Amino acid sequence: MRGTGWRSERAISVVDALAWLRRNFDAVLLNLNLGDGGHSEEVLELLATLRAPIAVVVHGGCGTRAGANKLGLDGIPYLEQPFAPGALLATLDEEVELTRLVTACGLIGIVARLEKQLLRAMLGKLRTTRGNQHRVAVELGIPRTTLRDKMAIYGLRSAAFRGPTNPPDGR
Repeated sequence: MRGTGWRSERAISVVDALAWLRRNFDAVLLNLNLGDGGHSEEVLELLATLRAPIAVVVHGGCGTRAGANKLGLDGIPYLEQPFAPGALLATLDEEVELTRLVTACGLIGIVARLEKQLLRAMLGKLRTTRGNQHRVAVELGIPRTTLRDKMAIYGLRSAAFRGPTNPPDGR
């Protein structure tokens, strides 16, 4: 991942991945199809037990997001292969930032995961509605005051999440 600001380490098996996770990382990009007969679910389980939350992005060939959710990935960003490098970088950047936000509020475990899921949905809707907080609250089925409170807690502004004028094209 040269030239992107990311430094990476590669694990080619579940055993390698579990060994690497004992170190300090900002993010984990996990292939659902790890080698050596192991299951990537083992890695996800270990990630869920770590005291300090780590941003996780999963990729694989499950066919659809619904297929990935059957594996217990609800709330974890999933990229179907093949994916554009720009999509990967944008997803990693957003997941790391969301992890930092919830960690700064002292959230860990399932609470942090659920909060990141809500924040991801909020940010996505803020982008697609060009910052229309009323529409976002209606589409997510949450009170507008809750949306405003979450934005205030995390220091979010509608204008900051309108998205790039030219989204990454993977080059």
